[in-house]
Amino acid sequence: MSVQSLTSSDQHAQTSVSFLQDLLRDYHPRAFDVRLWDGTVWGAEPGHPARFILELKHPGSLRKMFWPPNGLTLGEAYLYEDFDITGDLEAVFGLADALLDTQWSEAEQLRYGQALLSLPDEGN
Repeated sequence: MSVQSLTSSDQHAQTSVSFLQDLLRDYHPRAFDVRLWDGTVWGAEPGHPARFILELKHPGSLRKMFWPPNGLTLGEAYLYEDFDITGDLEAVFGLADALLDTQWSEAEQLRYGQALLSLPDEGN
């Protein structure tokens, strides 16, 4: 699968999309869009209509969603409106299951942690 090239002048948007592209590189078909706070859209894989949209509300959204890595972080980020999901909510469960079932190597964990920590820790 080729990685889509997206253009954004916002460094945090670039880091966020790169993080997601790396995290989801083996998740297929990626039948959802990701929309960032600056209007950048990482579209679903070609040939797969978007079943839902993951909307990141601010530059620190991914950090709020995944850091610290525990069972509550994602739910808290949703409750505090760091991100939103529109569209087919049932389709999100496949993505959630895939993320929960993945066993990352120590190198991957370090890489993901560094990327998340490079993002702002506040909403704006």
